[in-house]
Amino acid sequence: MTGVVRIHPEELGSRHPMFEHVALAPAGARLAFIAGQSGFYPDRTISPEMEKQMARAFEHLGICMNAAGARPCDTLRITVLVVGYEEARHAPLQRELDALFGDTKPSSTLIPVADLADPRMLFEIDATVMIPDGETP
Repeated sequence: MTGVVRIHPEELGSRHPMFEHVALAPAGARLAFIAGQSGFYPDRTISPEMEKQMARAFEHLGICMNAAGARPCDTLRITVLVVGYEEARHAPLQRELDALFGDTKPSSTLIPVADLADPRMLFEIDATVMIPDGETP
């Protein structure tokens, strides 16, 4: 089985640095659906700073991928929820995406929201990943 095929239709203009428009899993691929990850620590504390929550959530996402037997390059799609999204949030989000995914960005949707499940949460990310052949958790 081959890996994820990333497609950028030329008709949509230049490639965006934060995502691909299409991520195609090969036929027969096993998928894992990773629940929304946030910036909480095991003791349920959370930083009040957006950037620290982002960093922790991406760390959690990587842990979940590893537990499923997937790598960041196996990610098909992410959904990002940001409380009070504004252009200033773009740079730290781009850094986290680059750090985890490098040049293999998944398809992505960013949704600005008024709040999340816990009023202390400012950021959440979920993912759909493909499990490569021979990998089992």
